[in-house]
Amino acid sequence: MGVELRMTNFCRPWIVSALPWLVFGCGALPNPTGPDSVSTRELPSVIEKMERARPGVFPATQPAPDGALGRNRSDGRYSSVRWQLDLLSLAAGGVARNDAEPVEAGLRALEYGFRHQIGGGGFDFSPIPGISQVPTEADLASAAAFFLASAGASVFLLDRCPWVQTNIGLRSRISALDPGLAEALSYLKAREALLMEADAKAPNRLLFDAMGALALSRHLSNSEGIELARRFVEKALALQDPAGWFKEGSGYDSSYQAVGALNLFYTAMMWPEDRFQQDLFDAFYRGAAWECGRILPSGEVSTFGNSRVFPGGESFLGEGKTVAALSVAQCLYAAGGLFGDSTFSAWADRVVKYYFKR
Repeated sequence: MGVELRMTNFCRPWIVSALPWLVFGCGALPNPTGPDSVSTRELPSVIEKMERARPGVFPATQPAPDGALGRNRSDGRYSSVRWQLDLLSLAAGGVARNDAEPVEAGLRALEYGFRHQIGGGGFDFSPIPGISQVPTEADLASAAAFFLASAGASVFLLDRCPWVQTNIGLRSRISALDPGLAEALSYLKAREALLMEADAKAPNRLLFDAMGALALSRHLSNSEGIELARRFVEKALALQDPAGWFKEGSGYDSSYQAVGALNLFYTAMMWPEDRFQQDLFDAFYRGAAWECGRILPSGEVSTFGNSRVFPGGESFLGEGKTVAALSVAQCLYAAGGLFGDSTFSAWADRVVKYYFKR
C-alpha cells in the first residue's frame, strides 16, 4: 500500500509560511525565540525611528480643503468615515518630521469625520453611487471602529508630541473634539457584542476595535474603555498561533497579517505599562517575524496558501483585494524600531523596493 503525503491543517501554515525562505535562502529571519527587549515604550520615538529607517514611510496623502480623504475626496462627496483612515499617516509623518503641515492636514481630516457624527456617537453613511449593497448595523459599527482606531491613535500620538502640545492652535483644535470622542467611545461600548460577533473570525478587525477603544480611553482617561479594549485584544490573541500567524477566516493570510500586526503595534504602544503590555509586545514580535517568512527575495509578499487575499480571492466593492504592501512595510519598520532589530527593516526595504520602486 502506497503512502499518501498530506499537508494537514495543523502543519500547512508552518510549512507554507517558511517556503520563501527555505527555497530561496534569501536572508536572515528574526530571532525565533522573541525579542530581548524593547528600545523604547514611547510611540513618538518609534515613529521617528521608522521615518529615519525609510523616509516617506508615512505618505502625506493630502485631504481636500474640507478634510475629505479616500473615496470621500475622489467621489467629491461624503459616504463613510472609513475612508478617512489615512489621517494617521499624516499625523505620524508630521510628528516624525517635526512638520506642522501634515499634522494640520491630519487634524482637518479628523474634524471632517466628526462633522458627520450623528446621535448616539456613530457616524452617518451615504450610499456610494453604483453600489446597491445596504450596510448592516455591524458594517456601520466596523466603519466607525476603523475610523476611530486611526483618529484615536492620531490624538494619542499628538498628545505626546512636545512641539504639538506647545502649539496653542493645534492643542485647542484637539480639545474641541473631546465631546465627540467621548460620544464615540460610548458608541463602541454599546456595540461591543455586535463587533465581537461580526469580527470573531477577523483578528485584524478585532484589533481595529481594540485600538480605537484604547486610544480614546487613554486620551479621555476612561478606565472602562481600557477594559473594553482588553476584551477585544484577548479575543484577537486567542486567534494567534504560537508560530505568530493570526487565523483570518480559515487560515493565515500574509496581507491581513500585516494589517493586524500593525494594529497590534499601535495597541501595544498605547497600552499602560504593565505585564499585559509586554504580552502585546511579544505577540507583535511573533506576528512581524512570521510576516518576514512570507517575503520573496524580490520583495514580493507571497500570497500562496492565503485564506483571503490571493488571485481570485476576496473582493471589495467589485475589485479583487491585493496585498496591503504599505501595511507590510510599516509593520516591519515598526518592529525594527521597537525591538532594535535591523533584520525587520531589511525585509521592509525589500518590500518597498518591489512595490514602490524606491
